[in-house]
Order: sequence, then C-alpha cells, then structure tokens
Amino acid sequence: KNGDVYTNVHTIVVCAGWRSKEIARMCGDGDIPLIAERGYSVEFPDTEQVSPSKLLTRATCFQRGGFILSPLQSRLRVAGLVEFGPNQPPTASNFLLLETTTHKLLWNLSKTTAASRNPSSDWLGSRPTLPDYLPVIGRSAAKTNVVYAFGHQHVGFTLAGITGKTVADIADETPLEFSLEPYGLARFFL
Repeated sequence: KNGDVYTNVHTIVVCAGWRSKEIARMCGDGDIPLIAERGYSVEFPDTEQVSPSKLLTRATCFQRGGFILSPLQSRLRVAGLVEFGPNQPPTASNFLLLETTTHKLLWNLSKTTAASRNPSSDWLGSRPTLPDYLPVIGRSAAKTNVVYAFGHQHVGFTLAGITGKTVADIADETPLEFSLEPYGLARFFL
C-alpha cells in the first residue's frame, strides 16, 4: 500500500555481516553468539619524496603490533588491531598507534623520509565473528527457505567464492562435497 513490492521467492540468503544475528533472531533461530570485531585501517599515499607502496613487495604481518601492512598501487595500507562491539565511536588513538608503529617499523629501517598518513582514508570496520571462528553456513532451523552464510570474520572475501557456491548448492538442493555440520547453528545450542 506504500509502494512496497512483494515477491515470492524460493530461498532467502542471510549474509549481512555482524547484523546477521538480528535477522537470524527474527527468523526464529535464537541468540547466536555473533559479535562485531572492529578493525582499524590507515593509509600512507605515495608522494614525490617517498613511496611507501614500494617499501614492501607483498603483504606483511607485524605480529607483535597486531596489524598487516599491504602495498597497494600508489599507497600503503596498514590494517589491524581489534576491539569488540559495534556501537562505539572509533578510538582515535588506534589510528595514531598504527601510524607511529608503521613509522618505527619501516621508515626508521629504510632511512627515508617518513610518509604522512592520509586521515581522510582512515577506516574502521566491523567483522562478524563467532566464538569458534568458523562461519555459519546452512539452512535455518526455524525457516527451511532461509540459508545462512555469515561469520567469516577476517576472511570473508577469501571465502566468498566457496561460500557462494555452497549456498547456491544448498538452495538448489545439490548434494554437497562436504558436511555442513561444523558450520551449522546446532553447535551453539547443545
């Protein structure tokens, strides 16, 4: 009546990141222990004086600092650090911590002029994380036409292809090549 369009669908796929918990609850599947794991990202653009994107040849993990440095075309991205909970404003000191630690790690070693962080590219994202670090993939226990695919935490893009194929196979009722039991909701409601 308000211009809404209703369509009959065979299958609904829920893959809404950390907000999937709310949708699963609305579908009748209880309180899934999914949380928002927040991560920070800063970037250092290349300039005429220094090219931070050329200081590394591949993504590198600085384990002690809790972040990964990734050379991109014309900039260096530094991402990491972890906080739990989606509804707080960013912690400004975390952006600064990534910047100062990167300077100590790279520019002190390379003896070049330190690049400046571009604060307009600072970013904070919430990653959907479950206590066992495995995603939820499979049908809803409450609504059989709902398929879940969420909780991939830091590897959502990496697992997108195989998850998408698996969800399509579930929706089409194509036999799977592996068991979905480790990824099912039942593991949280024993």
